[in-house]
Amino acid sequence: MTTSKRETIRLGDEGKPAIPVAEKLMWDLADLVAVTGLSRSALVRLRDRGELPKPVDIGVGRVCWAAESIRKWIVARAS
Repeated sequence: MTTSKRETIRLGDEGKPAIPVAEKLMWDLADLVAVTGLSRSALVRLRDRGELPKPVDIGVGRVCWAAESIRKWIVARAS
């Protein structure tokens, strides 16, 4: 018996389906912490110094980063 994809979706915070970070197009600060291993405060400092790609304003007090720009930033920092 096969399991449908719908049955394997786990609920994240607030009862919404959890989407793996790797599949998201936009990442919030919590996603950046998970992907980079840097702390929230370190990421905020990098953002404030202009060393992190520019975030996209998606609403009042809410920003996200394009996943592809962060991936490129990680590769550039590793070089």
